Amino acid sequence: SNNNNKCPTVHQLEWNSSRSSRLLLDASTSIFQVDDRFTKQPDVQEGDIARFDQVTNTATIALGTYSNNPMFRGVFLGSVSYFTTTHDIKAGYSMNYAKRTGNVNSTSGMRAVYRSGVPDLVNTYNTPVSSVTQDREQGLYIQDRWRPSRKLTLNLGLRYESNYGWMPETCQPKTDFIAAQCFAAIDGAPDWKAVNPRFSAVYDLAGDGMTALKFAANRY
Repeated sequence: SNNNNKCPTVHQLEWNSSRSSRLLLDASTSIFQVDDRFTKQPDVQEGDIARFDQVTNTATIALGTYSNNPMFRGVFLGSVSYFTTTHDIKAGYSMNYAKRTGNVNSTSGMRAVYRSGVPDLVNTYNTPVSSVTQDREQGLYIQDRWRPSRKLTLNLGLRYESNYGWMPETCQPKTDFIAAQCFAAIDGAPDWKAVNPRFSAVYDLAGDGMTALKFAANRY
């Protein structure tokens, strides 16, 4: 078994302001952080060889690997809304940034595998290894809730989105089983950009809000 000690923290802040009876400003942000550690038990020592029995499905002495995965996420949202008699117009920006560090280690770099107590094979691990993954999503949008008549409401919108991911250069130290090696940075995985329309129409058949027909065509 292992210990999973962590203390996630979340901080949020929101601001809004009515600049007039027709104009509204909104902005908010949040930050999430956690150090997600899966550590060995206190009696497990460096150099201990993990054991696993495939028949009894039992792990003893230690686990093959342990991990420590610090994570961070930052989000920002901002918008401007303007209201008239027939239009509710809103434009805004959103950003979502995430970072995850993956660290994997082992007490011995190997695991002895048994079948009902009889030695069968050995798993080897190229630990310690470390990697950092980062991703940034952004969006710009504008939308209008337009009421050209008492019975008809049109929802019109357009959103531009991008998603960009990257990893910095990282190196693998020499172990008993593999040679040391380095890996080049990775940029633009993914690197997506898209323009997405939003459209819907609602028609109140009798004008009393009891029965309506709705048509929508959107891309996500």
